[in-house]
Amino acid sequence: MPTCLPQDDNSPARRARRLRRRQAKVRYNYEHIAGLGISSGVPLDHAPSWAWWKKVLTTAEQLIGNLKALSNREGTTPNLTLQSMMEITALRVEVESEGVDDQIEHEHDPDDLLDVAPTSGAGLGEDTRQLPDDPRTPIRDKLTLRRMTRSEAGQRIATRLNTPWQKVISDLADKAAVGVISGRASSLDELRRLFVSVPCPGQREGVLQDSEFVWLRLAGPNPMVIRKATALPAAFEGQGALLAKKAAQLGESVEDALRDGRLYVCDYKALEALPSGNFPVPKFMPAPIALFVVRAGNKLPRPVAIQVEQRAGAPAFGPRDGWAWNLAKLAVQVADGNLHESVAHLGDTHLVVEPFVVATERHLSPDHPIYKLLRPHFEGTIFINNSAHSALIAAGGTVDRLMSGTIEASRAAAVAAVNGTPFGERAFPVAIAKRGVNDLPEFPYRDDGMLIWEALHAWVQSYVRLYYANDAAIAEDAELLEWARELGSKFGGRVVGFGIPRVKTRGALVQSLTTLIFTASAQHAAVNFPQYAVMSEAANFPLALYAPPHTTMNAHEADFLNALPTLEQALIQLNLGFLLGNVRHTALGEYEEGWFDDPRVAPLLKTHQTKLRAAGRVIDARNRERRRKYPYLHPSLVPLSINI
Repeated sequence: MPTCLPQDDNSPARRARRLRRRQAKVRYNYEHIAGLGISSGVPLDHAPSWAWWKKVLTTAEQLIGNLKALSNREGTTPNLTLQSMMEITALRVEVESEGVDDQIEHEHDPDDLLDVAPTSGAGLGEDTRQLPDDPRTPIRDKLTLRRMTRSEAGQRIATRLNTPWQKVISDLADKAAVGVISGRASSLDELRRLFVSVPCPGQREGVLQDSEFVWLRLAGPNPMVIRKATALPAAFEGQGALLAKKAAQLGESVEDALRDGRLYVCDYKALEALPSGNFPVPKFMPAPIALFVVRAGNKLPRPVAIQVEQRAGAPAFGPRDGWAWNLAKLAVQVADGNLHESVAHLGDTHLVVEPFVVATERHLSPDHPIYKLLRPHFEGTIFINNSAHSALIAAGGTVDRLMSGTIEASRAAAVAAVNGTPFGERAFPVAIAKRGVNDLPEFPYRDDGMLIWEALHAWVQSYVRLYYANDAAIAEDAELLEWARELGSKFGGRVVGFGIPRVKTRGALVQSLTTLIFTASAQHAAVNFPQYAVMSEAANFPLALYAPPHTTMNAHEADFLNALPTLEQALIQLNLGFLLGNVRHTALGEYEEGWFDDPRVAPLLKTHQTKLRAAGRVIDARNRERRRKYPYLHPSLVPLSINI
C-alpha cells in the first residue's frame, strides 16, 4: 500500500487489523535487562540479512586465522575444534552461494501476507517460486512474497545460523583463546605480538605518551566524559598547593585556567560504587579523576593531575612523576573502558534505541511515513541486543571475563545511564552544550558529529514537512500519538522524558526523530568501532586492572606490566574488539532501492545524500590536518543502525 498518514488511509480497517496482529506478537519484556522495556524476543523480520552474515562470518574466519597463526607460533592448540572452524567457513561459502537472497531480506512479517497475498494472486502458503510472471502483479508484492519463502537451501542455512552466532561470540571470542597463550607479558611489545595475521591498530608508545592519552579523551571510544570545570572538583579539596606545583611545572596556573574557562575534567566517580569482579581472577575497579588545561594557542589540552581515588587528600600525580604517572593514566584508561562499555555503548545506544523499535512495530503501520523513515535505522538492533543479554553480557560471559566490575554491576550501570538522562538531553547539540565543551579548540567527536547531526536534521525536517502540513496534522495522527504515549509509559517503553509533548509539533517531532536516528547511527558508530581500532590492544586500553590502583610515587615499569591483563585475557580482548569493531553493515544515507515508494521523497533523499558527501569531504580535509585520523563519524563509515 502507498505510504500515507492514518487519517488519509482509504482502508483504515485493514490498517488497524495489521497493527492488532503486530501488537499481539511484539511485546515488551522488563526482566531481561532489569526494568527496561525491551523486546520479549526477535521477530522474524528483524533477523539478520545474508549480507550481514557474510560480513560476520568473514570476520570470524580472520580471527580463526590469527588464532591458528598464534597457536602455531606458541606450539599450542586453540580451544576450538577443526570441525567448528570448518563449519564457520562452510557457512560463509553457503551464504555467499545464496547471493540471490541478498535481495530477499526479512523486511515484512509473515502475517503481512494476509493483506498482501490477495492482491498478488497467490493464496497464503502457496509456493511463490511457482508464481506466474504476471505483469499485472506489482513487483513489490512479488518481492514481499519471495522474501517469505526463500529457497530450501536458504532456509536450511537460516536454521543453522543461530548456533554459529553463539560460537562466534562465546566460543571464538572467548573460549577459543583458552590455552593458546598464558602468563604475563614481560613487555608491551609482547602484548602487541598477539596480533599475528590481523593488523595491530595501536600506537607503539600508546598512552605512555601524554599526547596520545589526551587524544583519546577527545577522539577515542568514550569522548563523552570530558567536560568544562566550573569549580575545582571536590575530590581535589585541600590539594591547592599540590595542584599549583603540578601546573607550574607546565607553566600553568589552575586558578587562572579555571577563571578563564580553560580547565577541563574527566571524572569517573560513577564507578566508585561498582564492586570489583573476580571472574576468572580478581580484578580492580578504579574511579579516578583527571584535570586538563588548554593553554592559549594550543589545540589540545594538557594533562595536569590525576587522582586514582576520589577521596579528598588522595595522592595526585602529574606528568613529571614517571611510572607513577603512567600508572595513573592506566587507571583512567581502565575506568574509561568500563564506563564506555556499560554506559556509553550498551546503555546510551543499544538500550536507548530498542524501546523505539518495539513501539514502532506495535503502533506505526508499515505504510506510515515515520515507520518508513525509521525502520532502516532499526535493522538488526533487536537481534544483536537479544544476543548480548543472553550471551555477551551474561554472567560468565566474555564481558564478565574482561571488565573490572562484576557483570551485575555493569548491567546496573547501563540501566542507571538509560534512566538518568531525559530523552531531550540526548540530542547531540544539547549534550555537547551541557558539558561545556563547545570552546575546546579541537574536538573531533564534537566537530564531525555536528556535521552529521546537521545533515540528519535537515533530512528529517524536509521529510516531516512533506507529510505534516502543520502541527494540526500531527494532532490528527492517532498512530504517532499512541507511539509517543506508549514510549513514555511505565507499561510501555519506559523512556524517561518521552511522551506526546516530544512529538506534538513539527519542530518537536523533527528534534526527537533526529535524536533517535543520530543515536542509532552516528552515536553508535562513535562508540562501537573504536573497539577494534583502539580497544582491542590491551597494552593501550585494558578493560581491567589486575593489581590495586597505584597510590605511591614509588613505581616502576614492572608495576605497570603487572597491572595489565594476562596474555590470555589480552587475547580475548583482541578477539572481542576485532569482532565487534570490524563489521560494518549498511551506510548512512543509503537506503534499499525502492524503500521509499513515494516519488516525492526522491529529491529530498538526493539532497540528504549530497549533504552527507559534502560532510565527508570536510572530514577528509580535517583528517589531513589532525594528529591522527578520526574516521568513526565519516558518513561512508557510519551504519544506518545498531547491527553489531
